[in-house]
Amino acid sequence: MFLVQDSSVSREERIKQFLDEDPSLSALLSVIHFEWTVRRAIIALGKSPNVVIRVKLRGCQGLDGYKETRFF
Repeated sequence: MFLVQDSSVSREERIKQFLDEDPSLSALLSVIHFEWTVRRAIIALGKSPNVVIRVKLRGCQGLDGYKETRFF
């Protein structure tokens, strides 16, 4: 649904477009956007090299996955 080059604002606009037509799809896209944003924040704020953080994030999904993953 989203492209790599999409900005955060364009993702949010696309999510809002689906809100009236298909609220469940809009909710699902919101979750995807939120998780993508969290991953980017972890990578940007991490003290380890990006490659190390990305390896640790591989397979990490959902709140429980992030809680169990040690980034430091």
